[in-house]
Amino acid sequence: MHANKLRKMVVPVTHVGIISENNAEFGEEMAVPVLPDKTGVANLPSQRIDLSSLSHLSEEHKNALLQLLDEFKMFR
Repeated sequence: MHANKLRKMVVPVTHVGIISENNAEFGEEMAVPVLPDKTGVANLPSQRIDLSSLSHLSEEHKNALLQLLDEFKMFR
């Protein structure tokens, strides 16, 4: 194959796995950089959720869910 016929391969991601920091079995892990939005601030998951979709939850459960989503967000 000639070098002129090579192109960048982009693989769509359909699954994301979470591994422990103590697990050395997978070798070196790389973090995915997060680009800030147009305002220059990276959005937290709790800021992107329509709060009306959580209306069935109590305030305590709503706050716990939003805090959990922010704590374990996939991108930093």
